Amino acid sequence: MSTPFHTQLHVHGIKNELFNRSMNFRLPNGLTKADVESRLVEPDPTSPVTMKLLSDGAKITAKVARLEVYEDRQMITAQFRFSDLVPILKDDPLAVGDVPVGAGNGFVKKGLATDEAEAFVAEIVTRKGVKYAALVKL
Repeated sequence: MSTPFHTQLHVHGIKNELFNRSMNFRLPNGLTKADVESRLVEPDPTSPVTMKLLSDGAKITAKVARLEVYEDRQMITAQFRFSDLVPILKDDPLAVGDVPVGAGNGFVKKGLATDEAEAFVAEIVTRKGVKYAALVKL
């Protein structure tokens, strides 16, 4: 019998087109691709059809999205259901199974068990010295 070649399981990057919901919005003022790539956004009430980086303490609910595609026309494509990597605030103890909340600037941190839980951490991944949460948002 041959040895299985795939023995690790990851949830980040899994796409199910029936459940992914993407929409275009304006890029937050003054931000570049490097500022917003892979981070979480929420609606910006100060301007129509605009998103802003997820604020500190924000609950990760249905209105929070991950930036899936960046277009060089001052637009972003926000994905409202996702399973992908998002950056964790430096030195935060966020762990698998925790409820994440916004940490400001589009990052996430460990929330309280009583926080709204429309997302959970399935895995922690470190890439190039940066920790990311494999966040599953329903």
